[in-house]
Amino acid sequence: MSTAHKKRRLSFYSLPAAVVLSAASLLSAPLSAAAPGAGLPTKLAKYEPPDGTTYHGVCLPGYWKAEEFAANLTQYRAAVGDRPPLVLHSWFAHCQELGKWRTWHWMNQTPDGGRCAGPAQSYAEASRKHGLVPLIAWTWMEYPDQGRSPRLQDLVAGQYDWYLDDWIKGLKEFHDPVFIRLSHEMDGDWYPYSEGYNKDPKRNTAGDYIAYWRYVVDRFRKAGVTNVAWVWCVNGDRSGGKDWPDYYPGDEYVDWLAIDLYSSRNPRPIVQQFLELYGRTGKPIMIPEGGTGPEQTRWNRQYAGDAGWVKELFDVIEATPQIKALCWFQWGKQWNVERDAGQLAEYQRRLQAARYSVPFAGTKP
Repeated sequence: MSTAHKKRRLSFYSLPAAVVLSAASLLSAPLSAAAPGAGLPTKLAKYEPPDGTTYHGVCLPGYWKAEEFAANLTQYRAAVGDRPPLVLHSWFAHCQELGKWRTWHWMNQTPDGGRCAGPAQSYAEASRKHGLVPLIAWTWMEYPDQGRSPRLQDLVAGQYDWYLDDWIKGLKEFHDPVFIRLSHEMDGDWYPYSEGYNKDPKRNTAGDYIAYWRYVVDRFRKAGVTNVAWVWCVNGDRSGGKDWPDYYPGDEYVDWLAIDLYSSRNPRPIVQQFLELYGRTGKPIMIPEGGTGPEQTRWNRQYAGDAGWVKELFDVIEATPQIKALCWFQWGKQWNVERDAGQLAEYQRRLQAARYSVPFAGTKP
């Protein structure tokens, strides 16, 4: 997520805090959504580390330029330290940017007569060059003019199979493991693939989103893609028009669960609500982006300070065996973990626990 995206998203956080749902409402998922946890897994999920361990990752910009990304990575490592080692690199790729397609390979002209914004392949290679596993938030939207985003219904109708097939071919060629966080934070109202999108509320429905998710995953699987773990990721604010269960595509379509956690809310109650719904799936959970920042914190009336929030975050992770990955949102001065000395000290101290030194559970780049 770019800084511009983050600022846009924050403008909608004036909504009141979500009310904890009753037990009855938690179980009343709409017919279009699949109820989670039909059967607990009997083995670890794809790329899941052993129980009692959590991957250390970072959501870091600059991957569009080799020198910039290397400098940002050096800065983060200098702040946090060399231990534990980094495993995941969380980043963003929108299907369209400035009216051009973000294909996997470079194309002089796309099959629909359009132009290429640049190859996502180069982003993944930036992660791999530094020994990191790509964790890609691959969104079905145009940036920055979200109102011009291609529609979910048209994708499911096959209009953009050429685009999916380019990514399929590229990921098979990449060969190494990749996590895809497909159109994340769908439960908010700031992305055009969400039901209740603030600029066009009827553009898509939660049912359209589920159909889109299943269509993409099915096409990848039928093409023989085996090196992708699918990550279903909600927003921790729970503040959109539709709720988490309305968008769940079904256990068989999800490898990992995820939740983005920021300081507009405290971690413990949000994670507890998430576990009440999805803990029974037994699937690993990741935090692919999260942290503290003044723009977020101002909405939190029960904020215990940056260091206190970080302490609660790690307390929750270490009390929740299913949380298997954490990526701090290191996206500029207002978000960087080192912007507050107390926060940084707590972050450094907690990362020294043995659970965060786990190597990648797969063939690492």
